[in-house]
Amino acid sequence: MNRRDFLMYSAAAAAASSVPSLAFGEVYVPGMEVLTPAFDRARARGKALLCLLVTDDEAERWKRGGAFGDMLLISDDTTMAELAQVEVVCAGEREVRSYTDWLDWNDGCLMALIETAEGEPSQPCSSASLPSPLIPHDYEGDAVPAGHTYAEVRARRMGSLVHQAVARNDDMVKRRATQCIQAVGKGAAQSVIRAVEKGRSISPERVDKVAPILAWHAVSATDEVRERILRLLANSARNRMVHHAPEGSKWIIPATEGDAARPGPSGAVPYLSFDGEKA
Repeated sequence: MNRRDFLMYSAAAAAASSVPSLAFGEVYVPGMEVLTPAFDRARARGKALLCLLVTDDEAERWKRGGAFGDMLLISDDTTMAELAQVEVVCAGEREVRSYTDWLDWNDGCLMALIETAEGEPSQPCSSASLPSPLIPHDYEGDAVPAGHTYAEVRARRMGSLVHQAVARNDDMVKRRATQCIQAVGKGAAQSVIRAVEKGRSISPERVDKVAPILAWHAVSATDEVRERILRLLANSARNRMVHHAPEGSKWIIPATEGDAARPGPSGAVPYLSFDGEKA
């Protein structure tokens, strides 16, 4: 599907989404009304778009969402620095597949990374498939490695999937940096790089805007500067994602004894729910 067909499909999907989502007893799954703005936002910011695939299976949505939430809370700086380089959206599997029809999909795919640069409708695209099973909710016997918690194991596996999709090779890192420079301008890019080199304080919001550029700069930087960039990128991703649920999802507050899990405010413990009634 090319960009023109994508926009036409998006308009039709947006019109259809005006029907109340529960009119036919169906659970809302975010579609083109979420995917289209996310793609445009990623392109405008010079970033790739990481799509977390929302399935029709309710139990699977909660399992995937919980694992992603664990990753955001527990993962090390390397995983979070990779997330800083992309925009993240949760969208229906069918819609994402329709836009990446050149991609050789694997069964059990959890996420797909779409490159968004102008002028290349068939961008190289990557996907990451789930371990089989992803992470069962109930471990038996010695399924959890000694010295590790259930959440840590889920977070580590999810982090490996992010790495599989995002961190492809130095050439792709360079291409994304070039795209980001075109979006933010050379002046802004050089200003942040100078600040990093001199060890100055930089706000997470400012780092987020030039994350692909910093990732490319880290490739040839000294060990000290590389470590500094890693920490800056990781903190910017946590600032953006732990306090604000990605488009197409919501944070929930885990249930306490006698209570049901309920939608939570920004900053709640981020077990990620991929399902819910559309507002």
